Amino acid sequence: KFYSIKADKTSGGQDWSALADNVLCQACYDRFKRRGTLENSGRKFERRCTYSHCDSPTESKYFRQIDGEIKAGGRDWSPLAGHVLCQSCYNRYKDRGTLGRRTAASEKRCHYARCKNPTESKHFYAIDPSSKRGGQDWSPLAGSVLCSACYNRYVLHGTLDPPALRAKAGGPEGGTKSGQRCWYEGCDRPERGKSYQVVDGTSNVGGQDWSSLAGKTLCSACFARYKRRGRLDRPEPVIGDDPERGACSNSACDRQAADMIVVQGGSGQGGQDWSALADKLLCTRCFQRFRTSGTL
Repeated sequence: KFYSIKADKTSGGQDWSALADNVLCQACYDRFKRRGTLENSGRKFERRCTYSHCDSPTESKYFRQIDGEIKAGGRDWSPLAGHVLCQSCYNRYKDRGTLGRRTAASEKRCHYARCKNPTESKHFYAIDPSSKRGGQDWSPLAGSVLCSACYNRYVLHGTLDPPALRAKAGGPEGGTKSGQRCWYEGCDRPERGKSYQVVDGTSNVGGQDWSSLAGKTLCSACFARYKRRGRLDRPEPVIGDDPERGACSNSACDRQAADMIVVQGGSGQGGQDWSALADKLLCTRCFQRFRTSGTL
């Protein structure tokens, strides 16, 4: 497949004007769309992880030379520009925003005052305040030691309080017993949520800005959707009866899926910047790929 390039083309958020009136093959087109250059970096870098504390710097199936402008995992990769990472170190930075491993605590007791089993845990974690794990702010827990249960709760919810304690601000869980109702008017089951949560406007759970929902009560489904996407409305599936309307906007995709997703430009899913794909149609496979890696 070949592409005739127009000066006003904006695919991939790149400036194509320098290639106006040129014809590119599929491989070169995809390379420019992803990286903004036709240069093929190939495997010119040494296959060795440059992270000084890597346990196996030469033993990896894949190595990646870091482009400081990538957005994978919603992280800032600029400090690692030009470095080479093995797959393990790359995934750790993408997931946690740091190359350092979680530190096993020498003290075997959870510091959370309301922990039910403070000494009974397979693992205990000494908290690194600079960690970005789960998109949370760990600085308030600097120097603390957490058991696995409390650590994982903070990763997922940005708080150490269990659901029953968090629900007290708005009443018991299972809101139908006390007349609790989800504030979002587009909620399918506003009075039948599994649990309800009063939003703390200063929270940064999921890396989202919750200030606009401060004091509002959300059911667990709507809360989880906002945490993932930064908005409460759902992406609407589009049935592909019309071949043109039902085609995936990713030119490198040859799938003709029955269901497509209309991309919301303001979405924050996966910590990615979706603005370049606003109102585009993506098949579920391409949508999930962009959500995970920030690229089609």
